[in-house]
Amino acid sequence: MFLFYININIISVTDVWTTSFPDTTVHKRQCKPKKSCKKTPFGCCYDNITAAQGPFGHGCPMPQTCNETRYGCCSDGVSPVIGPKNKGCPASRCNESLFGCCPDGVTTSQGNDYEGCKRPCKETELVFIFIK
Repeated sequence: MFLFYININIISVTDVWTTSFPDTTVHKRQCKPKKSCKKTPFGCCYDNITAAQGPFGHGCPMPQTCNETRYGCCSDGVSPVIGPKNKGCPASRCNESLFGCCPDGVTTSQGNDYEGCKRPCKETELVFIFIK
């Protein structure tokens, strides 16, 4: 009969890490500040993102309609949206129109039964295609 004695040392992950990589230093990560056109010599273009190249909007892209802007048109179809969630749009007066507001509460309805309004996803029509 043989009797064996085994010496087991329990070491932690920290012990392994510090013994394996003794010269490792921790560097605190720093984010670079966002570049802002507001701090440029000629300020921002109309979109508040692009830096103007000169006075009076020199070098700024000039869209012909609000559809060509970054965020598209406001519900009035004329004013450009300047940020997410219709930022910069005039207050909607759809409730004062002949047919009232669309279900979104912003767009003016073009006729009875929400004519001219976008349908919510859950109310879109299903189309089935059968393949033989």
